[in-house]
Amino acid sequence: MSSIGLRVTTSEIYYSIYSGSIENCSFVSMGKINEPAAYSFPQTLSYYKKFIEGLFDEYKIISCGIKVAEPLSGRNGMNDGVKKRLYIEGMLIETANNHGLDLIYGPFASFSHQIGIKKNDDYVKVSDFFNTPNWPKVNKAHKEACLAGVGGLK
Repeated sequence: MSSIGLRVTTSEIYYSIYSGSIENCSFVSMGKINEPAAYSFPQTLSYYKKFIEGLFDEYKIISCGIKVAEPLSGRNGMNDGVKKRLYIEGMLIETANNHGLDLIYGPFASFSHQIGIKKNDDYVKVSDFFNTPNWPKVNKAHKEACLAGVGGLK
């Protein structure tokens, strides 16, 4: 079983791919999809969608975890960045659903309980997370994609 974890920012999508089960998990790959500078927003959504669909096919993904914005992310109002992230997350949910993938999406708690994590520091500050290379040096957004990827192995 292969799972992909996705985490969106306003200008990129972080992804991580794991195989196996939560009890016997293997790291496969991770990367980042950058927003093409010359594209309009609709063109960017199409670009992201095609890229993600390529990953689904290449790695034979059957499960997808999407780490969405925490409920407090918009506490200062719905600024353009928050709206953009929500649109991209919605497109990813729709794309995974249309591919028939097992889908889990939500904030941190949606994934953490699946793998026994009680608080953010329990996985961010560890020296190893399911054999992910260079875990201590992985940035926060990528760590959240990893959490979603492993959580998707449910």
